[in-house]
Amino acid sequence: MSIGLLLFVAILLWTPPVEATVQQQSPPDSPSGTIVGHVEIGKEREVSAPAKVILMSTNWAQLWNRSVQRSLDVYFSRYRDAIARNRDAYNEIAGWAYRDATGSVISEMQGSLGEEFLNWVSEVSADGVFEFTGVPLGDYRVVVVADVEGRTLIWADAVRVGSLIPQLIEIQNIIQ
Repeated sequence: MSIGLLLFVAILLWTPPVEATVQQQSPPDSPSGTIVGHVEIGKEREVSAPAKVILMSTNWAQLWNRSVQRSLDVYFSRYRDAIARNRDAYNEIAGWAYRDATGSVISEMQGSLGEEFLNWVSEVSADGVFEFTGVPLGDYRVVVVADVEGRTLIWADAVRVGSLIPQLIEIQNIIQ
């Protein structure tokens, strides 16, 4: 081996590796869609404030599902005897779990997203309509929260935004 080659190998062995850096290029404008929804809160019910709609991306929806399950597990283990004696207690306790999970995920979203959180929240109009524009294509969970006659009620449904054509959703699944 020549001295030049030995010197080159020695430099390679003694030189710390250099980390490659890749400059992130901003992605091209990705397509986005619109969600137009309707929820029937009930004309005969007294709503104390406009209902809020929270649009949760897949990650937030998964966090919400896990939080609901965790709360259900805690409440059901704590109130197992009451549920066994009174089946109506099940619905009340499940409502607690959904309200707790919704509140904690909303707080987490506000903390993580900052001002961008406002893009993921909308108010329901008096006739039950809401809209989200500029929604990246993907799967979402729509959660509606309303204070009705002194109780917090929650509706939820899944929606897929798959094209630029507005996605219409009728939320009927009242959770509690």
